[in-house]
Amino acid sequence: MKTFTKAAGSLLLIGSLGLASAAQAGQTLTCDFSDPGRNHVIPAKVVVTFADDGTTAMVEDRMILREKRKPIEAKFVKLTSKLYRVRWELLDVEGSGGALADLEYRLYYKPKKGKAHLDFSARGYPNTDRGNGTCDLK
Repeated sequence: MKTFTKAAGSLLLIGSLGLASAAQAGQTLTCDFSDPGRNHVIPAKVVVTFADDGTTAMVEDRMILREKRKPIEAKFVKLTSKLYRVRWELLDVEGSGGALADLEYRLYYKPKKGKAHLDFSARGYPNTDRGNGTCDLK
């Protein structure tokens, strides 16, 4: 069984990233995850900026900035009063063994509780991971 791994050190960037430093329209959801997961693929911070109509969003975290150098558009956004769901993917990310994988992230946020859950999977590999955290919506 093949697995996709990313060296833990390669996920960490030295210095400040200034996540969500650019002012954008709509609300911004800033989530903090204290546990990087067993494979160190759960980012410590995820920032989601929703469009004014709530149908699209831009996502950024350390992995996105490392791989793509700019925020990416979410593939799926659904907002209700009880649950926010956002899904995004990073394509062709090189793992520690040189293999490429498409990484998928799914964020679930409960606005009334301020709690979040983040699921990770690497398409074509058995890797999955999850993390719990808290978010602030402004």
